Amino acid sequence: MIAIDGHTVAALTLPILFAVGLFLMPWANLVEGFAPLRLVTIAAVVLALSAVGWLSSRMVSLDAAEGTFVTLSRAAMGGTGCLAILAAGGRMDLMPYA
Repeated sequence: MIAIDGHTVAALTLPILFAVGLFLMPWANLVEGFAPLRLVTIAAVVLALSAVGWLSSRMVSLDAAEGTFVTLSRAAMGGTGCLAILAAGGRMDLMPYA
């Protein structure tokens, strides 16, 4: 009988979950999501939101970077998107405004 300890389980859990995820992934939908038109649309929306945040923060005498982060996080995917944007920018102190 083979003894399986906690380290073995921890080492095998993520690779097995990754393999199952790859097997069950709807690849057609994933590839469709990276269509050039969709990527251009996403880039245009993010750039427009950044510009509006930067301009509006300059008009009310706020730091331009913080205004841009707050504007982008307001349009993110809820709490997860806000957390990702603010953590990537090192601005977690702006979380109450997001």
